[in-house]
Amino acid sequence: MAESGAELAGNPAITLFVEVLAQLDQDIVQREWDAAEKEDEGHHDAALESHDAHRAIVAAIVAGDAPLAQYRMRRHLQAIAALFEPES
Repeated sequence: MAESGAELAGNPAITLFVEVLAQLDQDIVQREWDAAEKEDEGHHDAALESHDAHRAIVAAIVAGDAPLAQYRMRRHLQAIAALFEPES
């Protein structure tokens, strides 16, 4: 899904960048899904939120709403960054 949004931008560099981010995100989400099966619902919820964020970002791109797509991507990246923060 992320690749189709990047391809809509018509820029090969953006397409590659998004493909790399999508792979990293997929790896993180898979770890979250795996952890959810072993631990708690918080990990499962994070994986679902990531999937929903991807859909929302692509929907904004398809609609031609660049400011909304940027906003949604920024929020998504902030959520991913939070996964890397050490728990206190």
